[in-house]
Amino acid sequence: MGDGSRVHSVIRVIRLNPDGTARTLQRTKRTAKTPTLTQLRMNIICGLRKLCLRGSRHERRSRSRLWLTTREGPMTKHNSMRNSARSCATAFAGSPRAFTLVELLVVIALIALVLSLVFPAVRSMRNRSAQVREMSAARAIFSAWSEYSHDNGGRLLPGYKNGLAAFDEKGQSIAAQTIGVAAARYPWRLAPYLAFNFRGLYLDQNLRTLEELEASDYPNYLYQTSAYPSLGLNTTWVGGDENQGGFNPAYQSAFGRFYVTRESEILHPDRLIVSASSRGIDPTAGADAPMREGYFRVRSPNFTEAQWAAKYDANEAASCGQVASRNGDRTVVGFAGGHVESKAIDELRDMRFWADRADAPDWKLTPLP
Repeated sequence: MGDGSRVHSVIRVIRLNPDGTARTLQRTKRTAKTPTLTQLRMNIICGLRKLCLRGSRHERRSRSRLWLTTREGPMTKHNSMRNSARSCATAFAGSPRAFTLVELLVVIALIALVLSLVFPAVRSMRNRSAQVREMSAARAIFSAWSEYSHDNGGRLLPGYKNGLAAFDEKGQSIAAQTIGVAAARYPWRLAPYLAFNFRGLYLDQNLRTLEELEASDYPNYLYQTSAYPSLGLNTTWVGGDENQGGFNPAYQSAFGRFYVTRESEILHPDRLIVSASSRGIDPTAGADAPMREGYFRVRSPNFTEAQWAAKYDANEAASCGQVASRNGDRTVVGFAGGHVESKAIDELRDMRFWADRADAPDWKLTPLP
């Protein structure tokens, strides 16, 4: 069949004789030229290309009923459909509707563009959500801090002082169950005013750690709770800090009482920081301990000398006095007036935010004349 030869079909006309024998009356020879193998393949491919590109159900139904003539006879419908599927794939491979390399690169570029727009938006939303939670924590701290003052005749919560009583939810002494400094820090001192609900004061990882320790290591839970709230108090200038001259008669003799101890003494509540986003290293764990987000106190840019580095270091907590810049490079700050703001770290280099008696951004504590 592949050489294009003719196939001869013979038709015989047979008549029966009276005696039952048969004789042939005539022979008729018909010839039909069959297509070559190459022509047949081309016809099949062209037909299937039209079938695949048109996508017409009617066309598919009509094409599936085609019978192809061969030397051995017509092909079965099953074989025709199998060959059609193969040829359809071949037709699509060469189809002008397939993606070219340029089109593929354009699609990839568009996907990359969309992702570049989506990811910053998602990150911004996450930062904003975390910032809102931290601002809510600052408001809760101020509320508890203010209630403490009202319950104590207007006296402010000592920023950091040993020897003060603090109790857990069961009414048991904190100092008797863990390291004594835990009672000197503000979380357990303000715990009754927070209904002992600490969830809002701790960042995600610190909160998970506390939940695990509460069930497995209660003394360590008490200590970790005191050390790593998400915001630290401005202990040096508000309430006093015994590690920076607070409650020390010699310091007060030399510098006067430089920190406020009563609400009525605050001259600028709208700008005086009570709490700020913090980070720190456990002082009992050694110099090699990892830095953690959250710490119980923050230090001002200046004291008697400068305390902050010239540039904020994300990997060094002490570079800016344990003040943390996070959630989009912002610091949540709670003020003595009760309002909460989000500020850039460099805005907080102004000492007038930290010390109520400061009268200049670079103010430092100096001895009395």
